[in-house]
Amino acid sequence: MDLIRRNFTVALLPDATSQEIERLSANNLDEILEAVRGKLRRFFRIHFLKEEVIRQAGKVEGQCVRCGDCCHRLTKCGAFSYDDEGKGHCGVHDTDLKPFQCRIFPLTKADQVGLSRCGYKIKD
Repeated sequence: MDLIRRNFTVALLPDATSQEIERLSANNLDEILEAVRGKLRRFFRIHFLKEEVIRQAGKVEGQCVRCGDCCHRLTKCGAFSYDDEGKGHCGVHDTDLKPFQCRIFPLTKADQVGLSRCGYKIKD
């Protein structure tokens, strides 16, 4: 089963490093599939349901606590690192290079499954 998980992970993430592949293939396959579904869901909504994205943005409360959990849902973002105190740092946070999907995260409550440290909350 571990070989199947590893091969599935490699197929989903061909650019992932060997460390990321090992970490992900050790995780529950359902967790990986949920993260992939979330990425596809956000991509679709961002590009095809912009009015819904704008409406949802008004339901987000809180602020980033620099935990980094959203920055490595499947793979670790290359712009993200931790400082000496263990706080996360996004190298493109205050720039035009910050991807739109990062600017609007989280979009729904489903995006926050497994992110207990996240400082953002979605209002009902």
